[in-house]
Amino acid sequence: MRAGPVGVDAVPMCGDAVPTRMNADQRHTLFLRWLAPDGAGLDAIDALRVEHHVMTAVLAAMEAEAERMLGGASLRPDFWRNVIDCNGNFVHRCHRTKEESLLVPALVANGILAERQVQAVHREHVAGGELTQSLCEGIGEADWEKVLRLVAIYAHLMRPHMQREEEGLFALAATLPMPVRERLRADCVAVEQQVLGADGRARFAAMARGLAEQAGVAHALTLTPGA
Repeated sequence: MRAGPVGVDAVPMCGDAVPTRMNADQRHTLFLRWLAPDGAGLDAIDALRVEHHVMTAVLAAMEAEAERMLGGASLRPDFWRNVIDCNGNFVHRCHRTKEESLLVPALVANGILAERQVQAVHREHVAGGELTQSLCEGIGEADWEKVLRLVAIYAHLMRPHMQREEEGLFALAATLPMPVRERLRADCVAVEQQVLGADGRARFAAMARGLAEQAGVAHALTLTPGA
């Protein structure tokens, strides 16, 4: 008999489940596979984990740049335009679509995810999208006080959101039947191709790396194995 839906806080594990917490070396290895041709056969959930890895670097760069501005530095429009490109296209048009339109429905259809958790994920995604839009407006207005305020709110939302997804949704996805996981991978690749284009992974990884370096923060987006 199929078990009833569970919340993302109650994470069932199975023999081939990916650990919910990975060390830096494991994440970097996945990152390099993600950048390889055809993603080196990377599973859809591992690809989503790598996207969080890239998003985390951008988030750290945003916070560091905000600190720089608090110290009296001027707003750098090109830096923030790239932030908006990453958060708007890579995060909300691509990553969010894969989660909400593909992963979550697969979990619901297989009796794994509760409806209340579907709504919780959606609310946080909507809030992130609205903050990105407001940040875009603040940059366009050169309103650095608004930008600083929004960066703090965005970071406060996104860090725990990503952690909940990794420990909840992504671990739950390891319990999906293999044919479902294979279809999920193909569908995620199709979304990515449509939204980001053929070179999307390399382009946004380079953009995130550039943002981190401009902001003077350490990152784990190097192209050197074992870095």
